[in-house]
Amino acid sequence: REGAHAKEHNKNSIGIGLIGNLEWNMPSEKQFESLIKLLSENCRRYGIKTDNIYGHKELDGADTVCPGKYVDIDLVRRKVLENITMEDIRFARFLYSDLFRKNTEYQI
Repeated sequence: REGAHAKEHNKNSIGIGLIGNLEWNMPSEKQFESLIKLLSENCRRYGIKTDNIYGHKELDGADTVCPGKYVDIDLVRRKVLENITMEDIRFARFLYSDLFRKNTEYQI
């Protein structure tokens, strides 16, 4: 179903909003952690690359300061990539646990 989160960009995108005015206040630690987790899950589920994560104001035709000066989208992208990478490492360690146990030079 098509959303109404970003004019001209609703057909092939996912809109995620945080409660509050992030031009005036920083997001809470829980909000930021939840944002990173939700974005990571969506990137993995839908094959979205982290460089395709945008703040509303970065989209063509947007006339907004959203998500606000207290949300650093570049930091968000880095944290999502870091989170996905760590999940991949944990999964590989689980899958190849025998290799990691037997050969300490491959331990992460």
